[in-house]
Amino acid sequence: MKRTDSRLQYGGRFLEFWETGDGYEYIKRSQGSVVVGIIALTAQGELVLVDQYRPPVDNCVIGLPAGLVADEVVTETELAAAQRELFEETGFWSPEWELWIKGPLSSGSSSETMSLFVARDAEKRGAGGGDQSETIDVHVVPVTQLEVWLKSQESLGKWVDPKVLLGAYVARCMH
Repeated sequence: MKRTDSRLQYGGRFLEFWETGDGYEYIKRSQGSVVVGIIALTAQGELVLVDQYRPPVDNCVIGLPAGLVADEVVTETELAAAQRELFEETGFWSPEWELWIKGPLSSGSSSETMSLFVARDAEKRGAGGGDQSETIDVHVVPVTQLEVWLKSQESLGKWVDPKVLLGAYVARCMH
């Protein structure tokens, strides 16, 4: 069932707040609602992760490389966005890409969806670290040591995005 009774309550630079006729509130991104995430796997069985301060949770978060589609180019495809984000954030490049799954990220509060790609045989070809507005640390972690490594990051007070566990699952399925 599609709703047609939603009204914009507030529009900010990045987010819009909407309300349905019966009072249900949700958010939309002002500049598109499709996010790409990348499960980047090296030929050595490592998962490429990012570590970035995130203001909404006021903490550093360990996660998969990710970003908005059409963040820079209006006609950008999801695959092109995934390739751009992987290189921009991590300096890694991959010759082999596959769309693994697509769906809503937080369907109870946001219209945002994610297309999650697998990038196989990823290799370092650039500096990474994000664009001028980002400070991103890159971690390349053997999948066999991921659980221990994540616990060490949590003990430092960092959050771990649950999608990292999806990345570990995919990595184990492919070996």
